Amino acid sequence: MAKKYQAIETRVHPLTYTVIGLLVVLIAVLIIALRPTAKENFYNSYLSRTQDQNFQKKLPMNNNYILIDNLNDSWFGIKKGMYSIGKSDKQLSIIFIGTPNDEVSVKVVPNVYARLYGTDKTDPKIDQSELYTNLDNKVKLYYFELPKFKEDKTLESITKHYDDEDIVLSSFPLVLALYDNEIISHLTFGEEDNFALKMFNFYNDLLELESLEGLLN
Repeated sequence: MAKKYQAIETRVHPLTYTVIGLLVVLIAVLIIALRPTAKENFYNSYLSRTQDQNFQKKLPMNNNYILIDNLNDSWFGIKKGMYSIGKSDKQLSIIFIGTPNDEVSVKVVPNVYARLYGTDKTDPKIDQSELYTNLDNKVKLYYFELPKFKEDKTLESITKHYDDEDIVLSSFPLVLALYDNEIISHLTFGEEDNFALKMFNFYNDLLELESLEGLLN
């Protein structure tokens, strides 16, 4: 018996698939474009917790902190970690180590920056450190955020890596000065410290170190 009814074949125009594909790509691009960058996340995580009215004057959104998120290299050596950065004998690497979950870190992070690079937005203005005026592009400022719940283990790993019996990193926030694969100076902070003065003295004291004579000349 012949079929009484013929199945209706639904046909979709190829252009429809093209339009759908373009919409999917467009949505993906918008999601990526609107997602905050690592630098924005770093900045906003501290800004949202600070009580310092001069925070943005001392540390602008468009700042010179270079973010590092690992101790060792990753992505087959393309993305450098702290240990590789510290090996350089062509630059002095200043690394601030802290976390926005720590009250003292929130207070210290703008002072580490402003006392190196200076700012004319505060009253009185903050002059550039002599360390920066002497070294210019030979000094780089980095930020390393301690992994949550792994703070002590991470500090222990850093201490072990540099294998200096005179240096035990057991508290944070802290600042490391790395040159030619060595910690040439470091600084820790307490709640009652004058953070601006400690950073001012720290940067000036680095200029007096014999280990930096080659870099300064």
